[in-house]
Amino acid sequence: MPQAKIRSTLAREDDGTIQINLNIPKEVVAEKENGAILKLVKDLEIPGFRKGTAPKNIASKHIKPSDLTRTLLQELIPDAYAQALKEHRLKPYIAPKFEVVSVEKGGDWQIRAITCGKPDI
Repeated sequence: MPQAKIRSTLAREDDGTIQINLNIPKEVVAEKENGAILKLVKDLEIPGFRKGTAPKNIASKHIKPSDLTRTLLQELIPDAYAQALKEHRLKPYIAPKFEVVSVEKGGDWQIRAITCGKPDI
């Protein structure tokens, strides 16, 4: 089975704004999810267990979905953005602003990065 690939599309505005739409396939999200859960389990305090020592199957029930999503985004966005910059040969002048378009469980995740390129002088 071919490995899922993060896809990106590029849109340039007349004012120099660059919009990069990142499509992260559900397979890539699922692949990173286990690592994110293990990362979150280390900080959980569950009655009857020392901090971070609860079994994954018990601890994962205590993880808030919003915390899992945030952790996954922190892991996925830098790689996806760097890949898009390389693919489109971009050298932005400012740090991007990221917008979450869609992060539905079991579906592809859509993220939008907005930055700007070198101004024409």
